[in-house]
Amino acid sequence: MEKVALLEIDGTHEECVYSQLLFLKEGGYETCLVFEESLLPKIKDMNAGNSEKTFALKGKKGLAYWKTLWAIRKYLVENNFRKIIFN
Repeated sequence: MEKVALLEIDGTHEECVYSQLLFLKEGGYETCLVFEESLLPKIKDMNAGNSEKTFALKGKKGLAYWKTLWAIRKYLVENNFRKIIFN
């Protein structure tokens, strides 16, 4: 099963996440929703993905912002996602 990460960084289109996850699962993909932790109240009940990963990005600036982006990249690489979809 091919692994796909759906990445939602800033919450501008979280209303699309559920349908995207369902589409991917029905297509036979193993999905992981990677999103900013402030979106948890909006996303927590979807249960459409196989797994979830949250990160704290809101309010960070400068080096702290870039370190978080690097941590996201590291997670995606270490978990061997074949495709990454930026929502």
